[in-house]
Amino acid sequence: MKSLCIILFMMAQSLTPYYLVTPEQILRDYIDLFREEYNIKPSRVIVLSTWSDSTHVFYEGHVIEGHESVTPQCRTISLEKIKTPLYTTEPKKMELDVGQDLEYDDQASFRICFYPDGTINNFLSYEMTTFAEIPALLKLEEKYQINTDNRNPYESKLLPFIPDKQPKIERDVALLSKEISDEIQRRGIYLNERTYVDIDIIVDTNGTPTIYKIYPETKDNNIDKLILDYMEEFVKTEKFIPGTHREVPVNALVGIPVLIEKRK
Repeated sequence: MKSLCIILFMMAQSLTPYYLVTPEQILRDYIDLFREEYNIKPSRVIVLSTWSDSTHVFYEGHVIEGHESVTPQCRTISLEKIKTPLYTTEPKKMELDVGQDLEYDDQASFRICFYPDGTINNFLSYEMTTFAEIPALLKLEEKYQINTDNRNPYESKLLPFIPDKQPKIERDVALLSKEISDEIQRRGIYLNERTYVDIDIIVDTNGTPTIYKIYPETKDNNIDKLILDYMEEFVKTEKFIPGTHREVPVNALVGIPVLIEKRK
């Protein structure tokens, strides 16, 4: 009896429908642009999901491996029955096992973030990875003349952000690295083993640098303090260009590689 229940449960699971998505024109155009921009094969299936908070509505798509037998009409699906301003769904059993395991390709996804009035927040939207640029979305915005907002609504003044364009130092980083490494050696700062570390610096939206940390730490608190104290002096004379995300300046990290020589 127990075995029969298990078999019936497995059969029921196999009949679970994946809802076909019927996109509005704007979303249909975006999916076409996304596939074209990133060479997403026509046989690959996009799974859409939607959620919202008090101020935003998010439309997210993840790409999974499709099957040759899936018709073009079945290559955009949803896991739930839903009706939104951009798409509605209808139940239909998918061919084979498309979407059964939902093994997403992390490097093939998108998110479009809307305000209730239809304005797109580019800061919270992404394509392929969270910290990549959004060429397909920009093409859609230009085509439909959509209002956009590039601000970060969750901005923190204390924590750095990983931007799509990193902060920069005006001078050549390789020369800076050598200059710092030589000065550390001149000051008699050594370790038991020859070691490379990164000096991480937060550059704020005005280009003002603040020493953040040594990574990895040297496990010698006195050595770490000597290096950080020197770096506090060093950055006062350097000029930094802020990082940006969706063309908006953000607090972000920049790292300078430094060599600490072996104690003789």
